Amino acid sequence: MKKLVKQIFKIVLVTMLLAAAAFGGLLWTGIIWRSPAYYTVASQQEFVVPIMNMQAYDSLGNHPRPYIYQINAGKGSVYVLGIEHTKDIKKSAD
Repeated sequence: MKKLVKQIFKIVLVTMLLAAAAFGGLLWTGIIWRSPAYYTVASQQEFVVPIMNMQAYDSLGNHPRPYIYQINAGKGSVYVLGIEHTKDIKKSAD
């Protein structure tokens, strides 16, 4: 019986070591858990008009929602989507 327990223990230990080695190899080669690409900013853009703060936003009053518009610049473009939002947890359930 002791011999059988030792054999089972050895099989489990070898299996665990092989699995750990395989997992380590996959991590080391980058097959799993790859880092995202790193991007560098060529230049920063200073805006003449700063981004709106909450006081300025609150002074606008109501505006139609949802809204969507597209901005094209150079080779790229961005779509901006505005939807109804709230900070009031009671209103968010509606």
